[in-house]
Amino acid sequence: MNQIGRRMWAKDLTIKKWAATNGFSYSTVQAVIHGKRGSWNAGKAKKIKQALIDQGFATREEVYQ
Repeated sequence: MNQIGRRMWAKDLTIKKWAATNGFSYSTVQAVIHGKRGSWNAGKAKKIKQALIDQGFATREEVYQ
């Protein structure tokens, strides 16, 4: 598990719960977290990345590598 998932677990959240709460698809969130989507930093992936940063689950460096 990566650091983003660990931070969610520390707040009693799973990626699936976080995705549902924020109105995102679980599979898309998982792909963004694992770096398999979002390389263009546009659209839904950009919104997911920004939400992760805003809520303290990711740092800018982690999601914009």
